Amino acid sequence: MLNTININFASKGNTITAQTKYEFVKECNQSVDYLIMVPKDIHYKLKNEFGNINMGNAKGNVRIELEHGNYKANNLSRNKNLIQIEFGNLNIAQINGNQNQINAEHSGDMNIDSFSNLKIKAEFPPSNSDPEPN
Repeated sequence: MLNTININFASKGNTITAQTKYEFVKECNQSVDYLIMVPKDIHYKLKNEFGNINMGNAKGNVRIELEHGNYKANNLSRNKNLIQIEFGNLNIAQINGNQNQINAEHSGDMNIDSFSNLKIKAEFPPSNSDPEPN
């Protein structure tokens, strides 16, 4: 079964890439979970297709590109965070700073407990998404 999963790691400059490729196996439920630990104040970009992203606190700039997965974060406290999500749910406890933006397309539930200076662009949003700032 493990020979149907290919995991490749590569690094170039300050970028680390992890790529997972599956061979189709009928009636088999496969998954690979990555646990990535970085300092809170690092700036990073995460791009993921067909999986969830769960984060704790981030003090650096965050750029998320997520398709077909859910995004969950505790506290994003830097300026200019950008979260792009397609076909998934979004749950953020707190997002502060200036010029933060969420782009959601065909998204499910969007829950943001606390925010300031946040721009939301939603195409085909769920009917109950009407955020109010704290």
